[in-house]
Amino acid sequence: MISRNRSTRFASFLAGSLLCGLVSLPTARAQDAEPAAGSPTATPVVDPNAPPPGAYPAPPPGGALPAVQQSSAAPFKPFLLLPFIGVQSIQNENSGTGPGLRIGGLIGGRVSEQFSFNGELLFDLWNISNVPPTVSESAYVIQAAAAPLFHLQASPTAEIVMGPKLGLFFDHASVSGGGLSGSVSGEGFLVGANLGAFFRVSEALSVGGLINFDYMREEWCSSDQGDCTASDDGLKVISFAGAAQF
Repeated sequence: MISRNRSTRFASFLAGSLLCGLVSLPTARAQDAEPAAGSPTATPVVDPNAPPPGAYPAPPPGGALPAVQQSSAAPFKPFLLLPFIGVQSIQNENSGTGPGLRIGGLIGGRVSEQFSFNGELLFDLWNISNVPPTVSESAYVIQAAAAPLFHLQASPTAEIVMGPKLGLFFDHASVSGGGLSGSVSGEGFLVGANLGAFFRVSEALSVGGLINFDYMREEWCSSDQGDCTASDDGLKVISFAGAAQF
């Protein structure tokens, strides 16, 4: 009887211990999953120099602010000055001339970024060929014309210009030596066109080239020898010049 009571008490104690162990097992696992205080994963590492949330980034050392990119477009200039110098050539057959000097310029103002109204003044010195050594012969032309230009911005630093021209011209030729002496002058109308390209090298200066075509028809003629007849053939002249645009 005593042995049976002891066996019953021992079995009851063993069953109670097993039940307590099963109940406490989930709690122990949860405690093992939590990081221990002071471990590397307990709290995130915070940079002491980092700005607080929502703050602007700190400026670079020295207090210098980031550079702001400036526009490379050229400023609008209401005044236009375009001098040029180059060579011209008369394209008529049997003209008896070679390439000669051309010097001149355009001056005016911009009505807008794309259009300018200008006046053109130029001087051509003709290069007369096949002149005998004992003879001195010279000829020149002066032009005055209206020459508006259209300005096309090909890139922030490159510009193409083109436009017509309409005006008047005056020519003069003289010969002396070898038993010859005399001079003749003429006046007439001209039409033509300009085409050029310029590249900006500073805020105030662009450099480039200019191609010009002129058709000149003489209407009046005078000579120190008396009789003079204006030519029915118009002169066709093409020129190439280096130019600067201010």
